[in-house]
Amino acid sequence: MSRPKIEKRLGMYVFTWVEEQVVINVARIREHRDGHTTCQLTVRLLPPYEGSGHLYQAQFNLSAARARLDLAKMLNARYNAPWPEMLEQFCVYSLELFREGEPIIEIRSVKHPIPPPFLVKPLLYENQPNVIFGDPGTGKGYLALLVACCAQIPWKDNPFGFEVKNEPQKALVLDWETEEADHIYRLSLLTNGLGLEEQVILYRHCARSFMEEIEEIHQKIADAGITLLIVDSLGPACGDDLNPSAPPIAFFNALRRLRVTSFIIAHTSKGEGGKKTIYGSTFFTALARSVWEIRTAQEPGSSEMQIALFHRKSNPGKIQKPLGFHFSFFEDGLIINRTDIAEIPEFAEQLPVRMRLEQSLRGGSLTIKELGDELGIKQDTIRKTLNRFRQRFTRVGDKWGLLTRHEKEVPEVYK
Repeated sequence: MSRPKIEKRLGMYVFTWVEEQVVINVARIREHRDGHTTCQLTVRLLPPYEGSGHLYQAQFNLSAARARLDLAKMLNARYNAPWPEMLEQFCVYSLELFREGEPIIEIRSVKHPIPPPFLVKPLLYENQPNVIFGDPGTGKGYLALLVACCAQIPWKDNPFGFEVKNEPQKALVLDWETEEADHIYRLSLLTNGLGLEEQVILYRHCARSFMEEIEEIHQKIADAGITLLIVDSLGPACGDDLNPSAPPIAFFNALRRLRVTSFIIAHTSKGEGGKKTIYGSTFFTALARSVWEIRTAQEPGSSEMQIALFHRKSNPGKIQKPLGFHFSFFEDGLIINRTDIAEIPEFAEQLPVRMRLEQSLRGGSLTIKELGDELGIKQDTIRKTLNRFRQRFTRVGDKWGLLTRHEKEVPEVYK
C-alpha cells in the first residue's frame, strides 16, 4: 500500500493514495465535549475511473475504532482496496493535524517598526475584522460597495480620500439580509453615478449562520482569491441570540481562520446615556479590531443624504478623523462626494472640541467667551483645549485664532 499524499486546504484535509486511486476529503472537524472527534467525510476515486467516482459521504467519528471497521467493510463491497489500513492512516493523520494547530514562531523587535497596513485607508485594516455599525437606512451597504470598487479597480485617484493598494483586490459579499437583485441595483447606481466602467463583485446568498457555513466559505475564498470579505450583516450571520458572549466569540474565531480583510456591517443599539453601540454583546466591539459608527442627516422625501463616519475604536493604530460624504440619488445613479461634517449642524456636536474650535476660528479670531457662546461649550473646557493644542492655536491679547501653515512649521516656546 502506498503512503498518502496529504494536502492541507482551507478548512479541509485531502488524502490521496495514487496507486489505489483513492481520495478522502476530511472537512468540518469538530471536537466534542465527550472527547470524540467527528468530521464530514467524502471518499471518491480518481479519474479515469468510469462513472462519477463517488463512493461515500457522511459524518464520521474519527475517534472510534468500530466506525473504521464498519466503513472499511462497506467500502470494500464497492471497490477493492486495503481499506482498513487506509482508514487507519487518514484517522491518525487527521487527528494529528487537527490537534497540532498553528506552529510556534519567533517574533522580534525592530529598530523601525512598521505600523499595521491598511487595505483601504482609513477604513479597513488589512487582514483584520473591521466593523461599521449604524441605524437601518444609513447607507452602510452603499459604502461597503463603494469601498469594494475602489479596492478592486484599484482606484488610486478616487475623490473620497481612500488610499488603496497598487494591486487590484477581489471582493466577496456574503448576504444574510437581502437578495442578489438588491446588490445589483446598488452597484449599478454607484457605477452610473460615479462614471465607472462595469464592476463585477462576487456575491453569495447565505441562509445558515457564518459558523455553519465556514468550510464552504473558506473554500470559495481560496478558489476565487478573495482578499476583501463584506459581511451583510453581523446579527443574522451569528444566529439568534446576540447578547451572550458565545456568538461573537464563535463568529470572530471562525472569521480569523479566513485570514482576509473583512468589512462587517452591523446594526446599532443604545447604551447608557444614549450612546450607540453595536447591537448585542459587548464582545462584538471587543473582538473587532476597528469600529466605525455611521450617522445620517436627511430630510423626509429628499434624494440628498449627508453621511458621517466616526471612528469609535482602533486596536492596530490611532483613531482616525471623522469622515463626511454627501449622497445624491437620481433615477439611474448615485453621486457621492466628500464633505466637511463640521459644516453640518446635525454632526458638528459629535466632533472633538478641538475640531469644533478650528471650524469656528476659520472665520477669524474670537475670545473664549465668544467661542463658548457660539458652540455651547464650557469656557473652562475651551481654555484647556486651546492650551493643550498650542501647535494649532495662537493667542493675541484676549482673542484666539488659528496658526497659519508657516507658523505651525516654526516651533515656539510657551511659558
